[in-house]
Amino acid sequence: MEEKAKKSLSRPKIFLLTFFLVFVLSLALNFCSSLRVYEAAGSSMAPAFQEGDRILFQMGASFRSGDVVILSAGELGMVIKRVIAVEGQHVVVDYAANTVTVDGVILDEPYVPEAMTDTRNPAIRLLDVTVPPGRVYVLGDNRNHSFDSRHEQLGCVHVSGVWGKALWNMGP
Repeated sequence: MEEKAKKSLSRPKIFLLTFFLVFVLSLALNFCSSLRVYEAAGSSMAPAFQEGDRILFQMGASFRSGDVVILSAGELGMVIKRVIAVEGQHVVVDYAANTVTVDGVILDEPYVPEAMTDTRNPAIRLLDVTVPPGRVYVLGDNRNHSFDSRHEQLGCVHVSGVWGKALWNMGP
């Protein structure tokens, strides 16, 4: 009988184990409840994301330069773009050199499929910008077919318009 008592867990150990399991489960539920699926529209992020791809993203996740985010673009609704710069950073888009520079450093962008072409579109004006407080500068990877921060109509996006960070491309 004494041997059985030694093998059972004490009340404090049971309490600690229960507390730990509840804590881990609540973290997992919180994470899972912030996950959403976005269906890509258009070709602005090709080749990484194609039209119809389903993208798993986390609502409210923190992000930084280089991350792909889902954001609200006014009348266009939700769109997917890459964060190029955050508040206070200086961005220069140079069509002649086919470069994007942030704070004087040319970005290495292997995900961009082709050279940018200068279309002389009068709506594309924000090519030399210091990102205002609380905003981010975003570009599509497929620069020649993207409505992004270069366009005066969208400009630098307020961080409250960023819904979340892309985690995984689940395909079509």
